[in-house]
Amino acid sequence: MDKSEILRLLPYGENFLLVDEFFYKTDNNDNFGAAKKYFNNEHWAFDGHFKKYQILPGAILIEFCAQASTLLAIESLNIKPLDMESIRLIGVEKASFRREVRPNQTIEAVTRSQQNKTIKNILYYRTTNTIRVNQDVVANVVVTGAIKINNVI
Repeated sequence: MDKSEILRLLPYGENFLLVDEFFYKTDNNDNFGAAKKYFNNEHWAFDGHFKKYQILPGAILIEFCAQASTLLAIESLNIKPLDMESIRLIGVEKASFRREVRPNQTIEAVTRSQQNKTIKNILYYRTTNTIRVNQDVVANVVVTGAIKINNVI
């Protein structure tokens, strides 16, 4: 899916959207997605984050994973935009940063569904995420999110 489709599904403005492309796949009950984002040297996240040696903040990498994880939940459970009342990142269980992300690099993440459960009208989802730049792992993140659904699934 491209950026315009992602903007239709996620409740963000274009300046805070951290996923440019997303691909969903299921294989033997293993749901996973691939997300991609190019960070040019003018991206707002670099402004002031180490003036002489800019690196992408770890919090941005976590938010990138949160957005990719939400897209995976929406796609794997076939949730329609009108059915979503709100979306929240509710937990970061593990985040390890192995390499830095510099301006003019593209990050790619594979996000895998670990657990989905629905309580009343809230869907909780948990994913593992591996972020790479040029095949080098830069971060591993486990996130939990929630989507409040207008109608019970």
